[in-house]
Amino acid sequence: MKTLRRHLSLLVVGALVPLIALAVALTVLMVRDARSTAEEALHQNAWLLSLALDGELLRSLTAMQALAQNDSLRRGDLAAFYNEALHARDSLDIWDNVILASPRGAHLFNLLWPYGTVLPPLPNIAAPIEVARTHKPYVSNASRAASTRTGSCS
Repeated sequence: MKTLRRHLSLLVVGALVPLIALAVALTVLMVRDARSTAEEALHQNAWLLSLALDGELLRSLTAMQALAQNDSLRRGDLAAFYNEALHARDSLDIWDNVILASPRGAHLFNLLWPYGTVLPPLPNIAAPIEVARTHKPYVSNASRAASTRTGSCS
């Protein structure tokens, strides 16, 4: 009787071990495949996100260059340019604010404040001076909260 039980136990174990090994092997292969698929999807999403970001940056830079070529700005009519910059900001919906500074860093206007408001000095006058020197656009990392606080404008 012991021998029969032993033989049956060995038969069951002998049948289960290959099945368990096969299940483990299939699980490992499925996990690897799922990981590979997830990595491909992440790479694809990152690529699409970079294309979208490039498009938005190009759109923003093109709009800034169009504003820089504006006739009212060239004439020195800052009130008219303020209104045109306000319209561009609102219609394009890509910026929170537009700040105009002179080549020497004087704070000329800020769209978050009414035109003609006496504005505090810019916190970073090196930026407009560098823009005047290089003739390249400048986009700050200032937040809306920082540029709306009383006594400060970024």
